[in-house]
Amino acid sequence: MFLVGSLSAAGRRTMFTLSLAALLLAPSGAAAQDAAGAAPPAQADAFNFSSSDAGLIVWTVPEAQMADFESVWSAILGKLNASAKPELKELGSTLSILRPSTPAPGQPVQYFIVANPTSKTTTYDPTFLLFKAELFTREEAEVLFKKLPTAGSPPPISALPMKKVQASAGAATPAPTTPPPATPPAGTPPASGPSTP
Repeated sequence: MFLVGSLSAAGRRTMFTLSLAALLLAPSGAAAQDAAGAAPPAQADAFNFSSSDAGLIVWTVPEAQMADFESVWSAILGKLNASAKPELKELGSTLSILRPSTPAPGQPVQYFIVANPTSKTTTYDPTFLLFKAELFTREEAEVLFKKLPTAGSPPPISALPMKKVQASAGAATPAPTTPPPATPPAGTPPASGPSTP
């Protein structure tokens, strides 16, 4: 049995990526049983939202790691927005990172990384952005990766392709409500209209 803490940084990164892929893409019973000798199908990239209207990455971060987590994503966004590669610059322009305004003290915080609209060419996989997109040197990427919470069961990150919900054209729109006119108190003379000569 391997302990995550005993692995090298590259080993932890690989273990994190494989664990995440297995969790997000685990096939169901019948589909998992391939014909004898058949090669397993290539696993899809859970962070590729190219066929979705939007994408959502939910990352649960321990309270003590909030500043580190935010600094890593600030660095990633800065590099994406300054990239000379149009596909990376576009990806950066689609990202918003949100968290509760007032997290509960002592509790993990959920961060919501929203891609809207989604990049149709590039994955939002954090390991890709750090190590393969050529935004950072290997040394810089290693330092940043160590600041991200990646251990846990289940993993602290999930990726969700999202669909925009449109209101149906035939849906009835509720009529606006207007308050009834105020009734003057008893004994109040009626308002007089304009006088005529």
